[in-house]
Order: sequence, then C-alpha cells, then structure tokens
Amino acid sequence: MKKLLYSFAAVALLLSIGSCTKDPIAVKYGVTDTQVCLNANPFYGPEQYYVIDINKSEVVTALANVGITYDPARIKSAKLENAELVVVTSGVSLDLVSNAALYVRDTQTGVNGTNKGTQIAYTENIAPGAAATALKLNGTEMREYALKDNFQLVIEVLNADKTSTGGTPAFCLKLSNTRITYSVKQ
Repeated sequence: MKKLLYSFAAVALLLSIGSCTKDPIAVKYGVTDTQVCLNANPFYGPEQYYVIDINKSEVVTALANVGITYDPARIKSAKLENAELVVVTSGVSLDLVSNAALYVRDTQTGVNGTNKGTQIAYTENIAPGAAATALKLNGTEMREYALKDNFQLVIEVLNADKTSTGGTPAFCLKLSNTRITYSVKQ
C-alpha cells in the first residue's frame, strides 16, 4: 500500500511540475509597407519581382520591445499572419493584376522564376474594381529563415491580360499591413 501511495505522490509531483510550463508568447513583427511600381506592359507577363530585406536586428528589436531577449532556441515558430496588396496609383484598380504572390527565401541577389523562394501567400479571387485585397496565407513555417541573420520576402506580380486594349499602364502597388508572428518560448 505504501508503494502505491509513494507512486501516486511521485506521479502527482511530476504532473504538477510539468503543468508549470508557460505557453509561448506570440510576438508580432510588422514588415515595413513596401511600394512596388510595375512597368507599362503591352504583353501578358512575364512576372515582375520585388525584394524586401528582413534583418535579424529588426526581429531582435521586436522581441526586445516585449521584454524578450533574442535566443534562437526560444523561437518555436514564425508564420506570416497578414499581408495586403493595395493600389497606390490613382485611377487604377487591381483589375490590372492577374495574380500576385509572396515568397520567403534566403538573402540573394536578383530574382527570377527559379529563385523566388517558398510561397507563403497569394491572391485569390480579386474582386473586380478592388483597390485592395488581402493575400491568402498558406500557413508556411518560416522558422528556418527567421533564425538567419537576414532573409527576404519576394513579391511576385503578374499583370492582367490586357493585350486587346494595348496592355497595362505603369502603376504602383503597396504591400501593406504585413505581419510575421513569432511564437517564442518564455
């Protein structure tokens, strides 16, 4: 009977110690709004690419702002939480865009269709005449990039097929309200 009581007490102690672990903290990092301007294009395609550099020092500062010291072992996850594409040029809409996507990759020079990275978000069903659209997130884990000194987000934009009307004019868009959420162990 004593063995049973001691076993029960040991299990209860282990369970109470295990339940004292703290849940990870969600730290939001806001990517600076980035304006991209597309060239006039009489054709449909090719895609145009724009790069946003993310420096580890910015992530360290975001963590410090909520009282957390940067430690790679404490970062459990990093995922895109939100991203929007907004028309900046007056008099035009997203009707000029066939589709757009956002990718994450290691820091590189130049971008093309083969080195754009891993897709993390994309446009889906852009409403006719819309001036803005939220990108659909695909839940891609970005932790491996978040642990590096620097990484990049790549915006890919494909103009709409307006060849019958002379193509698309030059216009500007902005990647806006873009946030990455870091899940950080306390």
